[in-house]
Amino acid sequence: MRVAALLSVVAAVYHEGHEQEHTIVLQRHARHAPQGAMAVDWRGATSMVQTRRSRLGIRMHLDSEAMRNDRQQVRRQRQAASGQASISAEPVSLSNLGMIHQHMGPLGVGTTVVDGQENPQETIHVLFDTGSTNMWIASTMCGSEVCTGRSRYDWQKSATYQESPDDSLLKVAFGTGELVGPLAIDDFHVGSFVVENQTFGMIAQENGEVFKHLPFEGLLGLGFPSMSVDGVTPFFDNIMKQKILKSNEFAFYFTEDPRDPSAMFFGGVDKRFYEGEIKMLPVVQEHYWTLKLLELRLGDTPVNIDKDGNKINKVIVDSGSTLFTAPTGTYDLLANQFDSVGCSDLDEHPERYPDLTYVLEDSNGKPYELVVSAKEYMFDAYDGAECDLAFMELNVPDKFGPAFMLGEVFMSNFFTVFSRGDGSPGSASVGFAKARHDKEALEALRQGRVPGTVTGHARVPL
Repeated sequence: MRVAALLSVVAAVYHEGHEQEHTIVLQRHARHAPQGAMAVDWRGATSMVQTRRSRLGIRMHLDSEAMRNDRQQVRRQRQAASGQASISAEPVSLSNLGMIHQHMGPLGVGTTVVDGQENPQETIHVLFDTGSTNMWIASTMCGSEVCTGRSRYDWQKSATYQESPDDSLLKVAFGTGELVGPLAIDDFHVGSFVVENQTFGMIAQENGEVFKHLPFEGLLGLGFPSMSVDGVTPFFDNIMKQKILKSNEFAFYFTEDPRDPSAMFFGGVDKRFYEGEIKMLPVVQEHYWTLKLLELRLGDTPVNIDKDGNKINKVIVDSGSTLFTAPTGTYDLLANQFDSVGCSDLDEHPERYPDLTYVLEDSNGKPYELVVSAKEYMFDAYDGAECDLAFMELNVPDKFGPAFMLGEVFMSNFFTVFSRGDGSPGSASVGFAKARHDKEALEALRQGRVPGTVTGHARVPL
């Protein structure tokens, strides 16, 4: 029996570059996503408001002598261990939210010290989102029924918590919900490494029905500093500043079946999860992870046009989005050509479903063809019974678009690397290789053996 349509779709209202205004909107629009699938997009999730913490009755002064001593002890222990080599790769296991292709992973927040040993104060499962920059973490400040049923960071129990000198509140507004909370500073644990003194937003209020349906505990933005609210140093920029990783990069491996575990890698890659070489392509606009598009072809026909017939020359790679996206003109063309079909039809009538080819520009100005087959751009939302077009209609404003977008459905077929190079402006790149979904890769994930032999890249040079 056909699954009823889930019409709750998150459609991003992109950053306009304003330091004080960043919002996203939840909209109900059946045309934006395949039936039976919930498409999620967390970009643009933060804005500054002039309300002060005191307006919500928030009192955060907490710096006892005992906590200061614990913090000093933690810093001394880490300093003693600082002679260890930088991390070449750190795997993080990712699990599906329960929707189609939207994954969360564990992030340790804060520090407790027991008998001289430090541990995270709490482990929060967050979305690692390349389409935003700021951080949101569920906290004990939120006492609603939705909040109390999930993991929450308790700043009052963290030895490394520090109050932010900025007492403004962060706010994210949805069509059906809202997050509000103050800025705070604490340490974050990712596997075996620690990022110190990171500023983030603590969730004090979750308002709206949407949070009853999404197991939301946090969001970790991995975009560029230009979109950071109030000049907060982004998480990955702190990683680079603290020289934690040997390579300033991270990578995603998503399985085809969202019921299987997936993985993220910091500082390196694992050859078991991709085929051949990783092709690195330069980022042309360091706000989102944006690549230059020379042409998008459906079969032999160019289709990279917007609703006004203008050529579209950008592609954004975004781990926080579920689906492919296209501006109105291209979306209309694709949606009119591909309706819901039995998934077997893709094999029985391949001539009806030509490849999509993203022709991207490399650092030498030469074309690189990224070929996406019908089985990769059609969406199996019904356990093999029916397949839909895995595209969502999204018009990116001119400052950062018009642009196509590649989300988790795409990344489930292509191992994807995000590199900041040496950390200087203009050195970022994104890399692709065909993802492996063979027995070795899947068994490693299912049995929790992600920390296997991690190797360097077999790269095609920039």
